[in-house]
Amino acid sequence: IDYRRGLRPMMTQKSELKPSIRDVVIQLHKAINMAVEDLFSATAYIVENAEKMQINPTQIITSGSSAGAITALQAEYAISNQNELTKILPEGFKYAGAMSFAGAIFSVDGKLKWSKQPAPIALFHGNADRQVPYDNETILGIGFYGPKYISKQMSKAKWAHWFYDMEYQGHNIAGQPMFDNHNEIKAFIKEYALKRRPLIKHTVVKDGDLKETETKFKLKDYIEANFGK
Repeated sequence: IDYRRGLRPMMTQKSELKPSIRDVVIQLHKAINMAVEDLFSATAYIVENAEKMQINPTQIITSGSSAGAITALQAEYAISNQNELTKILPEGFKYAGAMSFAGAIFSVDGKLKWSKQPAPIALFHGNADRQVPYDNETILGIGFYGPKYISKQMSKAKWAHWFYDMEYQGHNIAGQPMFDNHNEIKAFIKEYALKRRPLIKHTVVKDGDLKETETKFKLKDYIEANFGK
């Protein structure tokens, strides 16, 4: 979908002043909500016109890379907790699944709390990603919760998901699976989204050709990677 990109003004403006953490948090929260709102708006249109478009509204799967992956995961979290944004959707609507290529969930309310079971989720991520956290990175309860954190929660609750965990891979995983992991993507769609099998998988991929690299980052590292030094 052609969602609004609320971070673009901050990322493209020319200024000698670094954005403050407060400014980044406010803009991130606004931008992510805008993207989720646009996703829900597009979904509502598709559901409303499902018969004309010959679409089964019970088999809609979201997917995205980087900011799009954050949008897909954030939408699932919003539906689980039925927040204000979900009023756009038809009552009781649920996606059949969500696929995230280097995404995370942003929270301004502390640790993630799921009120209801989300749709099955596929989480593709590299543990050396310094743009979107692999685990979680927060300050005063505000920040990103990545696939390692999400997978722990879903495993504990026994909710269907597949964590495709790539050692020493960076933010290139935002695009790589769409070329190199067609089999895994098709398997997720078939087994998790369509057959609705309650599967929990954690696939760890170790590539001997990759050199060991830094996998521990701080909040300032993520800010610098996304907004420049």
